[in-house]
Amino acid sequence: TGSGIYRHVWLIVKEKIYIPIWGTFITTPYVTRDIAKINVETVVKNETEKSSKCTVINTVIDTSGRVKSEVRSSYNIPPKSEHKFVQAMNVDHPELWSPDKPYLYTLETKVLNGGKIVDKEVSKIGIRHFYFSADSGFFLNGDNIKIKGVCLHHDLGPLGAALNEKVLEKKIKLLKEAGCNAIRTSHNPPSPELLDL
Repeated sequence: TGSGIYRHVWLIVKEKIYIPIWGTFITTPYVTRDIAKINVETVVKNETEKSSKCTVINTVIDTSGRVKSEVRSSYNIPPKSEHKFVQAMNVDHPELWSPDKPYLYTLETKVLNGGKIVDKEVSKIGIRHFYFSADSGFFLNGDNIKIKGVCLHHDLGPLGAALNEKVLEKKIKLLKEAGCNAIRTSHNPPSPELLDL
């Protein structure tokens, strides 16, 4: 178990102006039931031999396909270098994510060069706020929630380490039915499929 290729593998082909792997970082530093502030940092690499004026457009879309917020900014990136675009946007009256109502928005990130889309990434984001209190424990969206978690290894027990999405989905459903609302991943970084579930 655990030797060889046991997860999905992708070959990613990009243009010479692109968002690198893990080049998008999203935070929600301020959240209320009336407004959510979303910060998006997007790294764009220019591997061409000349400066390129690039525009990054970030769009938040709800589950109905409606645009809730959009921001754009441009920068002339020197050759063989990168630039981090830092953008802030607001979503009015956000649907808040919780374990019982896991509402996810879609964040579309587009990179334009010469008016043409040269790269695009899609991220799922949950808007929520949380904090810990020494006296009362964990609070999510203002509600005191008891964390009932498990330590979960990346494998599927006797089925081995090869990723089987249907079995993983069943495992997560069984854990939730048993009252689990938190997972500590163990030893190996979690697969994207586990994070999506």
